[in-house]
Amino acid sequence: MHTLLFLCTGNYYRSRLAEELFNHYAEAAGLDWRADSAGLSDDFEGLKAVNLHKMSTTTVAYLEKRGLPIQGRNRLPREITGEDLDRADRIIALDDEEHPPLVALRPWLHEAEIEYWDVRDLDRQTAGTATEAIDQKVKALVDDLAHPQA
Repeated sequence: MHTLLFLCTGNYYRSRLAEELFNHYAEAAGLDWRADSAGLSDDFEGLKAVNLHKMSTTTVAYLEKRGLPIQGRNRLPREITGEDLDRADRIIALDDEEHPPLVALRPWLHEAEIEYWDVRDLDRQTAGTATEAIDQKVKALVDDLAHPQA
């Protein structure tokens, strides 16, 4: 089984949505891949204090609207660890502007090969635009994994 790790700032909204969508689509496609997610914030405990739920209500609403099961609904957001890197076959951070500086704060992440997507947080992109972008990018990723180019 291959592991994909999605990263965002607080592991509350974007990375959790990507994880849930990927796991649903990958299973439906019969892929030997499973996603996990974690947060990069330099104030992770502060973020946990202001997030009122275990998972963003935006993420939950998007998944429920599509009738998709929410496997990680009861999991608390979590900060990235070295063990995450050891398990990950592929790593995707969801914001190519916000996340590189957060990666730079962790010297042990510098050697990791991280792909960056261009999905902004709610202060810079509407929920509708961001959730649809994540969904489309995840679908394209699953399609690429299911049909690799020769």
